[in-house]
Amino acid sequence: MRITTVLISAALACFCGAVAAGPPVASPKQVMEHHIAVVKKDDVAAIMEDYAKDAVLVTQTEALIGTASIREFFLHLAAEHRDWKTYNVTQEVKAEGVVLQKEVTSGKVEVFVVRHGKIVFQTLAR
Repeated sequence: MRITTVLISAALACFCGAVAAGPPVASPKQVMEHHIAVVKKDDVAAIMEDYAKDAVLVTQTEALIGTASIREFFLHLAAEHRDWKTYNVTQEVKAEGVVLQKEVTSGKVEVFVVRHGKIVFQTLAR
């Protein structure tokens, strides 16, 4: 009886732990692949899935803090209807989720910091 109780408790602990853990977190590389794909489609809802609620995006003129401000930025960008066909980037994932993204044609670099499957910080290319 005692062994059965221990086994049931262990099984429940494993099961509950697996449920609490949730789905696997995307790697920085996976987050960035998704991010570029949805930016090129001007899919603002999908873009916002990539950002943490308290993310910071630094533009040339201001720091946007939180998803509400960042969403407004991408809504404005999408309304410009850019031709994304010529926008090609290379990405290099550094330690600790830092991603350097270089636009091939211009050579401009953006820096992203990805933590727990979400973008928490981004600078725009200058």
